[in-house]
Amino acid sequence: MTVLQNARTSFREGRTSQQEYSGATRLAARILSRIPSEPGTAVGNALTELQSVAPAAAVGVVATSFDPDGPEWNAATDKFTAACKSEGAEVGVSAWTGG
Repeated sequence: MTVLQNARTSFREGRTSQQEYSGATRLAARILSRIPSEPGTAVGNALTELQSVAPAAAVGVVATSFDPDGPEWNAATDKFTAACKSEGAEVGVSAWTGG
């Protein structure tokens, strides 16, 4: 979520190109795909849903694999953060771009 937040901010402010933004979304999906989840738990199920909404693109594929501003991603993110919070773990994003 941190990679996406910063990539989105930079793109919206015109400091990165569409190609760079798309690359960051592919990177975020690849990172997300490598996080192991424990099925049957609220957090594990929510993580699996996030991973299904943002599938990692195959190596060498240049197309964006998901829409980080789309309703599916937003709903899955909300579900994941709520599941984490219910387990006593707040989800934080570290912003390093913008003002």
